[in-house]
Amino acid sequence: MSRRRRRGDASGDDAQAVAAVVPGSLALPASGVLVAGARVVNPANAGFENWRRRHDRTRAQRAATAAALLAYMRPAGPPFVVVLTWIHSRVADDDGVASACKHFRDEVARWLGISDGNRAAARWEYGQELSNEQHDVRGVDGKWRRQYVSQLRIQVLTGMASQR
Repeated sequence: MSRRRRRGDASGDDAQAVAAVVPGSLALPASGVLVAGARVVNPANAGFENWRRRHDRTRAQRAATAAALLAYMRPAGPPFVVVLTWIHSRVADDDGVASACKHFRDEVARWLGISDGNRAAARWEYGQELSNEQHDVRGVDGKWRRQYVSQLRIQVLTGMASQR
């Protein structure tokens, strides 16, 4: 006779899956963590953006960053070298990358327990990678269209020497 599992029952093989998502239980991979579900937007190129829309985008970026880092242990340190890499379909200028990553940077600094302006505790580096990955999105008019994927990779290195 088979036993029906109740919601939240972590017996057998499921116990390993649950252990993998316990907050702070995994070591941060050297290859970095991809932040999914947040649009990376250069605010200088966004044109006039309503304050509410900008606020919602900021909250979504911070929430997605917090969710991506939730399962990982905070590295020992400071000092840290934090590398934020924007994976996008075209090349942006350097100051545009830094301004687009501002809210991600704020949330990473909060996760590390430091101020993002403290130069002795962390050095922030920015990079770019080109990607032609696309996905389908439904527009306001209800029609489907292809859109380039814009992602962010976060790497946290201990010590002040960059390994890029």
